[in-house]
Amino acid sequence: MRSNITYRPELDGLRGIAVISVVLYHFEKILLNSNFFTGGFIGVDIFFVISGYLISNLIFVELKKTNNFSFKNFYIRRVKRILPVLIFIIFFFGVLLNSILIPEKLSFYFKSAISSLLFISNLFFWKTSTVYGAEESINISLLHTWSLSIEEQFYIVFPFVIYISYKFFKNILIYIITLSLITSFLLANFASMYYPSFNFYSLPTRIWEILFGTVIAYYETFKNLNLIKVKNIKFLQVFVFLSIILFIFFGNDNLYHPSIITLIPILFSIFVICFCRDKNLLLNKLLINKSLVFIGLISYSLYLWHYPLFVFINNLNLDGNSSYYAKFITLILSFVISIFSFYLIEKPIRNKSFKKNYIVFVSFLILLIFCFKTNFSLKKTDYLVKVDTEIKNQSRLTNASPKCFQNFGVDKFCSYNKKKKDQIDLILLGDSTLDKLINNLNDRLDKEKYRLVSFAKGGAFYSPQGNFINPKNGKSRFDENIDKVRSEFLDNKDKKKIIVISYKYRQHLKDNSFIYISDDFESGNKISPIDLLIYKRKLFVDGKDKAKKDFKKILYKILENYKVILIYPYPEYDKDVFQALHVKKKLKDILNIENKKIETSLEKYFDTNTDIINFLDELQNKNLYKIFPHKIFCSSENNKCLFQKKGIPLYYDQIHLTYAGSKLINNEIIKILNQPD
Repeated sequence: MRSNITYRPELDGLRGIAVISVVLYHFEKILLNSNFFTGGFIGVDIFFVISGYLISNLIFVELKKTNNFSFKNFYIRRVKRILPVLIFIIFFFGVLLNSILIPEKLSFYFKSAISSLLFISNLFFWKTSTVYGAEESINISLLHTWSLSIEEQFYIVFPFVIYISYKFFKNILIYIITLSLITSFLLANFASMYYPSFNFYSLPTRIWEILFGTVIAYYETFKNLNLIKVKNIKFLQVFVFLSIILFIFFGNDNLYHPSIITLIPILFSIFVICFCRDKNLLLNKLLINKSLVFIGLISYSLYLWHYPLFVFINNLNLDGNSSYYAKFITLILSFVISIFSFYLIEKPIRNKSFKKNYIVFVSFLILLIFCFKTNFSLKKTDYLVKVDTEIKNQSRLTNASPKCFQNFGVDKFCSYNKKKKDQIDLILLGDSTLDKLINNLNDRLDKEKYRLVSFAKGGAFYSPQGNFINPKNGKSRFDENIDKVRSEFLDNKDKKKIIVISYKYRQHLKDNSFIYISDDFESGNKISPIDLLIYKRKLFVDGKDKAKKDFKKILYKILENYKVILIYPYPEYDKDVFQALHVKKKLKDILNIENKKIETSLEKYFDTNTDIINFLDELQNKNLYKIFPHKIFCSSENNKCLFQKKGIPLYYDQIHLTYAGSKLINNEIIKILNQPD
């Protein structure tokens, strides 16, 4: 056994590979929108194994040498290692993002900052990512801290468990560790199919990766394990190295992960830890390359810096060549800043000679209070954020909630004025694209003639003859009671009704976002994970065809009794329009920089929606009226679709309308309502 823990440069080389794969994966995902390093996310799994090995080694060596363990020294070392750079980055981007984020998004940043400082950001992002319409990951500056929180939760619990187990159950310590590993591994494989978000973000489904490193450390420390000399090791190194390279290039977000497939990066990490002390191995020579080792040394700083930098540049919405150059300069800058961060913050504070530990704790408390206070202030005022008047007005008008006079048993299923005799029910039937029509439409309707009723709910495509299934877990996307309530109301013919229908059609009828199954599907209202694994592609294709047929059948059934206003697909912007307008004004006022115009081409709209438009064009009936948003927001003369007009936002995010935007659609609805029967 080695009496002291010796430095192993090949492990820093392994860290280098891990952080490079993660950085390139995020660079593509956030800034390039390309698909080259699609499996780069496995760098995090490599980090977990390394952390498990090194931390366990520290604990086991101390227990063996002294039969005791200094919890105080352990946690001080962890705090000095983790907190200084994290504190600096959270504060730095808190100040920087204050200049470009609207209050709602800045508030989200400080909430995530609080969760990161308390090492619960994995739980925070798990909860927020499961909410419909949760902010896209490429716009969340601290999303990457979820893995840091998992490691810190492990560091908090693990030493106590090992210490107690060593003291009282020393002879079965390895069995306790192995049983925990196997239990977590089995849980991860189950949760990956049924609870993918929880599986991704939770310690119980991730700890098996860390414990693989622990098992190696145990055998090295207590069993004097030496695996340098193993037959066929040279062939094996080629196999494991090729497997990790192939995964980085061909793995993707649609895999069940973490699960059995995650054994690829785990086994690669195990191979390096166990066998790459052998300096004759080609893999060892690669890993101890000075450049790769150096990147491994700065990997913690690089991991923390790169993601918020990429998100910041993405939010600037730069255009043309300036955008292209800025993105690659940012990639280089993330490495340069990380070097300074390592030498000026990480290394000095981690050094044993640094005795002013209270500075770290005081900084932590001050920043935590600052984040809490700023987040609270943003709820009351704009705090330091100065938002354009038009954005502020549209935000207020768009988010106003008219009084709900009657609820129909589902959240947001409401009538917005009193029921009167001989009224016609104007029913909004669809998803969140209809939500924002309510305020303006309710203001303008003749309340004596019409009662506005909303059966619109985010993500809830009306499909009474089938179901849209989440392709990651095989479960229904929304509560089936939603369509039951809708159908009961529509089937009740005691009142005259006019139905307005609108959806994000692309999600349901074109893209591979959800799988549609009809009520006669042999497995009922869900798909087994095995079917998803084997037949997913076929299920997508068959489902889209069936969804269109059922949509047509349901529509014609409604048209037998009621007039229907069908709204075609909306043009979509690639960013939050409120945010893009805010940044545009800031760059112009402060730096006199003109960034990307808040528009898209009409050609792009048709490229995206041609299949849907052709399908909707086929639907004809004397009771069917159609509204074409692209004729309202786009111009065939200049081939542009606009999302703001003279500084007034018509959209508030990528697809949802503001009060001003909804007015343009409602103009068309009012025209149809005013037509004689």
